[in-house]
Amino acid sequence: MPFAERLQYLRLEMNLSEKQLADAIDITETAIRLYEQGKLEVTLEVLEKLADYFDVSTKLLLGTIFSTLPADEAVNGYRIVQEMVETRNKEKSHRQTNAAVQEIQLPPVDSWVQATGSLPSVSGGQVPVFDRIKRTLAMNDDYIVEYRSINNSITKIFGDDLANYFYLYVYGDNMNPTLKDQDTVLVKKHSPVENNDIVVALTGFEDAVIARITRTENQIILFFDNSNYPAEIYTEGQYRIVGKVIWKSPT
Repeated sequence: MPFAERLQYLRLEMNLSEKQLADAIDITETAIRLYEQGKLEVTLEVLEKLADYFDVSTKLLLGTIFSTLPADEAVNGYRIVQEMVETRNKEKSHRQTNAAVQEIQLPPVDSWVQATGSLPSVSGGQVPVFDRIKRTLAMNDDYIVEYRSINNSITKIFGDDLANYFYLYVYGDNMNPTLKDQDTVLVKKHSPVENNDIVVALTGFEDAVIARITRTENQIILFFDNSNYPAEIYTEGQYRIVGKVIWKSPT
């Protein structure tokens, strides 16, 4: 979860308006709004003021705490933060994220886009739809079942390098309720991946898995939104990130 979301969560948890928080730490309301939108880099002075005000560490605000924890502690810490943010998201299920994309709903603790309404029909190009991705064959053309267009709004946000996009069918319930069996997600390869992003990963299993990711110093932890599935820990060489999920196709 990036700094912008952590700040917004802490402010809403204390039922503070942007102006109330700004007045409390002696900065402008506009600055708070830009921080929460991810449009303004926070200074060290302001970061320390926020940490003192909310009684948290600066590392927690910046979202770097998990990368420095042992894997088992990172799992527990991640779960706590996820539960906190899920509560916040139940109270505020919709928000505006981009002028090019109409109102969308985000799953808990998320940086990827899930459509809730129709988008303009202008196509940004055609990309393959994979039925599955296998560890031994990776992105084998034998598993392409069709080609589907990408909306022009998506390519404006994430780039027009179509060779790095593909759709993938979802199987199983390990990502319920965010992703359901038979959903289709849009994935982009070679995208920067942050903690809690949803990724497609090749591990020891035959097929690629879709999961949330958290990185520690020497490992990654894959989480599933369905709490019935335990987190999985992998070290370097035991996994490969195929790409980041950036969109769920409307059903």
